[in-house]
Amino acid sequence: HDLEIQRPIVAQELNRRYVRQATNLRRMSWLAVLLAVGIGFTILIDRIIRMRQLAKMKERFAADLHDELGANLHVIGLLGDLAQAAIDSPEKLKSIHQRIRVMTERSGAAVQNCTNMLEASGLYENLLSDMQRSTERIMADIEGEFSFQGDEEDLQRIKPRARADLFLFYKECLVNISR
Repeated sequence: HDLEIQRPIVAQELNRRYVRQATNLRRMSWLAVLLAVGIGFTILIDRIIRMRQLAKMKERFAADLHDELGANLHVIGLLGDLAQAAIDSPEKLKSIHQRIRVMTERSGAAVQNCTNMLEASGLYENLLSDMQRSTERIMADIEGEFSFQGDEEDLQRIKPRARADLFLFYKECLVNISR
C-alpha cells in the first residue's frame, strides 16, 4: 500500500527530471551549434585578416621594388647618357663604366634588401649619409646641394620602417627631379 502511494510521486519526479534533462540537452545542443558557428566565424575573420595583411605586404613589396630599382635604373640610364657624351674621353668613360657596374651591383643588393626588408635590422641607420650618397649617385653631374636642418638624433628616433619609407620616398623625389 505504501509503495502504491509513492509510485505516482516517484513517476512524477522521474518525469520532471526527464523534462529538465531534455531541456538541458536542448540548451547544450544550441550552445554547441553557437560555439561551432562562432569558431567558424573566427576562422573566417582570421583568414580575411591574413589575406588583407598579405595583400598589404605585396603592395609594400611592389612599392619598395619600384622605388629602389626605379631609382637605380634611372641612375644607370643617366650614366649611360653621360657615357655617350664622354665617348671621346677614355678616362671619363672608364669612370662612368665603373659607376654603372657599381649601380648594377647595388641594384642586385636592392632586390635582396627589398625581399628581406621585413626582417632587416639596421637598415638605414645612418639616414643622412644614405641620403647624401643617393643624392650624389642619382643627381650624377647635376649641380645641387643636400642639407638637413635639425638634430640627427631626431632621425634615430624614427621607427625603422618609417626611416625606410622616408629614404625610398626621398630617392623617388630625386629621380623625378632629375627627369
